[in-house]
Amino acid sequence: MAKFRDGNPTNCHDIFHMTLDLFYHLVDELKYYGYLREGKGRVDVQESVAIFLYIFGHNTQMQPMADRFQHSTETVDHKFRRVLWAVHTYGQLGMAIFAQPTGSYYLVDSGYPIGASFLPPHKATRYHAQEFKRSSTQPRSGKEFFNYRHSSLRMVIERAFGVLKAHFPILSRMAKYKQYCQRLVVSACCALNNFIRINNRRDVMFNKWENLDIDRDDIQTRNNGNSRVKCKCRKEACKGDV
Repeated sequence: MAKFRDGNPTNCHDIFHMTLDLFYHLVDELKYYGYLREGKGRVDVQESVAIFLYIFGHNTQMQPMADRFQHSTETVDHKFRRVLWAVHTYGQLGMAIFAQPTGSYYLVDSGYPIGASFLPPHKATRYHAQEFKRSSTQPRSGKEFFNYRHSSLRMVIERAFGVLKAHFPILSRMAKYKQYCQRLVVSACCALNNFIRINNRRDVMFNKWENLDIDRDDIQTRNNGNSRVKCKCRKEACKGDV
């Protein structure tokens, strides 16, 4: 850990995908709420979180991690799973990342019917925000204005998932963990993503994706051609958290 603490701050961000100060803050939060406690072994909480973040940020297997941190694969695996559960719990209880706010909807495409929880665009009406930009025209009706806002919000959601996957490559190429562990990985990634967003509004990755213009082809490519992706969102536009 000493080389991470005393090294170049840029290198620390490249390794952990967060600043060193934010790393310390995360460790303090997990200890303060009792999700992690110092044990009697050689690996303290700081190093355990460092191992966890390195695996998440680089999708590294256990053996290379054991070599890098000079611990057995069993120790690395144990610490990874311990922090995984702690961050998942922190996200569920401390940040309520999957709680559905009152008055929220699933933003869906026109392939879904409108309902109490589904919010699709109007059919047979101009939709994509890029169409309005390219033609330099404003929406001419209430339906076009609704579709314009729907398309704009959908791009915000796509950017939110884009920065999530950019922060944590483990989501794109996950190792063969058991199913329950895979669920915790997704939950922990969302918790960390929101933690970074809340505590560091100037995060490089968020700033990059916030200004990225996403078009229809990009959306369909990332969704493997399936544009019927449900995204839970609030009535107001989200700001990049998941």
